[in-house]
Amino acid sequence: MTQQQVDDIKTFYQTFETDVNDNTAKQAASSASVQKKDASRTPLETGIATPRNVANATHATAAAIAATWIPQVSQSAPANATRPIGR
Repeated sequence: MTQQQVDDIKTFYQTFETDVNDNTAKQAASSASVQKKDASRTPLETGIATPRNVANATHATAAAIAATWIPQVSQSAPANATRPIGR
């Protein structure tokens, strides 16, 4: 094995090690971002659900609910994304 081959392998290893460390750091940042997003979801859901539940309990009109921009919940189930394969 020549010295040039050894030097190339060292360079390849260092590049790979740097890329692995960068990837690990990005995964950790992504995980933290997902946790932050999930934590902000609960107050939003509560903020929407509470007045919606009050509106439903007091039989508020659809127009009154729409004026609050509270999202309307569809009563129908979503269509299946896949179909079974026939035999």
